[in-house]
Amino acid sequence: FDKRMPDWKFASQPAGKIKMEDVKAPVKIMGPIDELRYMNLVNFRRLNKDPFSAANKIKEKIGLLDEEYSKMIEGIKAWRVSPLNKLYLEVGSASIGSKKPIDVIIEERRAAGKEYLTAGEIEAIIELNRELRF
Repeated sequence: FDKRMPDWKFASQPAGKIKMEDVKAPVKIMGPIDELRYMNLVNFRRLNKDPFSAANKIKEKIGLLDEEYSKMIEGIKAWRVSPLNKLYLEVGSASIGSKKPIDVIIEERRAAGKEYLTAGEIEAIIELNRELRF
C-alpha cells in the first residue's frame, strides 16, 4: 500500500476493480414526436388520471405538429408504433382471437401480472385512434 493514501479508500473497493462514479449516461432530449413514439402505459397514466383527458393531451401534442402537415403525419405514425398503442392492439387481438370480451382479457392480464389497460383507457384510445385518421 502507498503510505500517502489512507487505508479507508481501499476498504470500500473490491480487489482489482475501480469504482467509476463520474460516468453518467447522456440525457436524451425528446421532442413531441419522440414522446409519442415512446408513449407507454406508465407515461399515459402520468398525463392524467382520467384516460380521456390523457388521450386529449396526446391529441394536443399531435395538434402542435399541424403547422407542417408532414410533421403531423409523422406524429400520428409515431403514436401508432408506440408501446401503448401496441398494448391496445394486443388486447383487442387477444379478445378477437379467443372470442372473449375485452373485460375478460383485461382480468386475465391483471391476474397474470401483465400490463393491462382498464376499460376506460381502452375506450379513450379507441376514440383517440378514431380522431387520428388521415
